[in-house]
Amino acid sequence: MYGGGNILKYEGWNVGSTIRRLRKEKNMTIEELSEAVGKSPSHIAQIEQGSRRLGINLLYELITVLETDANTILVVHRKNSDLSIDKELMKLTPKVRIYFQKQFLNMIEEFPIK
Repeated sequence: MYGGGNILKYEGWNVGSTIRRLRKEKNMTIEELSEAVGKSPSHIAQIEQGSRRLGINLLYELITVLETDANTILVVHRKNSDLSIDKELMKLTPKVRIYFQKQFLNMIEEFPIK
């Protein structure tokens, strides 16, 4: 994915190779990772090969299991390394800001940090 503009493009091969690298850094097999995230080994293998897209729920599971963040998994590179969610929210209109804040709070409720 590219973080240079407003549009991000999903690049399955890059996402998959990143997941594979993170999995191997944790000395996990595909079977161990698939069990940890509740997917079949073939599902994880297809994502690692780039032939299957990563769903949002699986993304959250991978973030937890691989102890990383979405930008790393999705290969989003920001030019500004001190990116702040608060700063980004302040750039939005109040209506859009409230929408994203509600979405973020819903995500936290659904996937509490352990």
